[in-house]
Amino acid sequence: MSGYARRELVAGIGMPVAKPSARWWQTLPAALAISLAFAVPLSLSMTPPLIDLPTHVARYHVELNIDSSAALQHYFSFAWRFIPNLGLDILIIPLAALVGLQAGVALLVALIPVATVFGLMWIAREAHDTPPPTALFALPLALSYPLVFGFVNSCLATALALVAFGWWLRLSRQGRYRLRALAFAIIAPAILTAHIIGYGTFGLLAFGSILGQRRAEGVSNARAAREAVVACLPIAWPLVLLLLWQTSSGATTTGWMNWQLKAMWLIMILRDRVQWIDVASVLVLYGVATLPVWRRRSFTIAPALGVPALLLWCAALGLPTRMMGSEFASVRLIPFALAITILAVRPRQEPAAWIAPIALCFIALRLGLTIASAAAADAQIKHELLALDHVKPGSTVAAFRLLRCEREWAPPRLRHLASYATTRRDALVNDQFAEVESQLLAIRPSGNPFGGRALPIPGVFEHECDRWELPTLSASLAALPHSGLDYLWLADVPANLRPTDRRFTPVWQDGKTILYYVSNVAAASDTNPVPARNQTDNN
Repeated sequence: MSGYARRELVAGIGMPVAKPSARWWQTLPAALAISLAFAVPLSLSMTPPLIDLPTHVARYHVELNIDSSAALQHYFSFAWRFIPNLGLDILIIPLAALVGLQAGVALLVALIPVATVFGLMWIAREAHDTPPPTALFALPLALSYPLVFGFVNSCLATALALVAFGWWLRLSRQGRYRLRALAFAIIAPAILTAHIIGYGTFGLLAFGSILGQRRAEGVSNARAAREAVVACLPIAWPLVLLLLWQTSSGATTTGWMNWQLKAMWLIMILRDRVQWIDVASVLVLYGVATLPVWRRRSFTIAPALGVPALLLWCAALGLPTRMMGSEFASVRLIPFALAITILAVRPRQEPAAWIAPIALCFIALRLGLTIASAAAADAQIKHELLALDHVKPGSTVAAFRLLRCEREWAPPRLRHLASYATTRRDALVNDQFAEVESQLLAIRPSGNPFGGRALPIPGVFEHECDRWELPTLSASLAALPHSGLDYLWLADVPANLRPTDRRFTPVWQDGKTILYYVSNVAAASDTNPVPARNQTDNN
């Protein structure tokens, strides 16, 4: 009888069983090597092509340099306080001191999928004794759309939650409950500080694992639930911090029953550049996840992972899309709910030898596609950021990128590229996330030429678009202030849509991207809100 068959016979009873001989991909060195391979796509550039990342890097730059920059002090305020969204904001402080801001961010971002993969492989080992080859199919979800979107704190916290859950399963299997309680009373607030979604993910995983395992051992539902609650009490105390933050911040929760958005995310969790390949890849993952349904004689579900997977799916599909100030909150859980579902698949007997090679080829395919997309985006980023060589430090910049009304499959990786004007030139640009409820960064009204805190939206259309509530380029240009603005930066804008006003003087152009110097109506001179001689060139 195979090791998998013996494990199936004693599932949930806690009896020791002999493990089948390990394949090379089931060893610790292989797990480390596979995990490190997932760092490659985001290690190709010092500016990883994640949609929202430039705005976060700009915030880190302000956080690190506002005390020494007159321009940053003129435009921004930055106040530390507890919010459950501080992962990279905290980690970048010591790392930037060692290697610099951009290198530090690139390193941290590249380590997120590494930690995610390591956590998934650890969970598979603890839940199955010997990781089944089907578990390998879950690994490409470490590079899923939430990371491409640039939700770096959320993805970091979820990666930490997965690694922590691997240890939780190990301590539970060993019966070391006191150590588990002590260790996770410390780990839980750290995950919450990184991001609330990671904390919620870990809570559902930990609670569900106890509930599922105890039910598999024949304990009643009520008793299993009580034991799960007691086991999770040491990780519940950080909820006090959460209540204090929510009371003071006024962060909003909206978007209940947004089924259209949830359905889209179910399909686009591996969204990259080639739609048919990405959709086919997702269908493969759903096929693996449902093996216990359509191949019942060959596969079953690990009790310690089946219930956690179900709880994650309930959260992903049942909770609102905006929770406590975080956009796309619940749907960010979809890739990880699918990953845990795949990890829960357990062979009833020794699996076919071809499954592991196919899974490894699938991993290589997804890594190759992501590397190609990242390299192509990096080339575009380097070209467009040449514009910043012509922007004087301490300037104000209005940046607009022309978008298409029709939906495109390829992610808009360059949508927030203008935020690097803050990172590299201490500039104020209309591309900052500065919401009081969810950010430490705020724009000073006294230094804002756009009028109070109402920065114009950087994404614009040529004509009105029913699908998106975004302005047209012509309307945005017409609303520009007549004083206090130094540069206009247009991306993907054809010549026939560019301004012809004499106050806009072209200073740099590359294809459809062009940078204008803006002359004040009142005094057409080269002036900045903060004198350029007082600034430091941050390039």
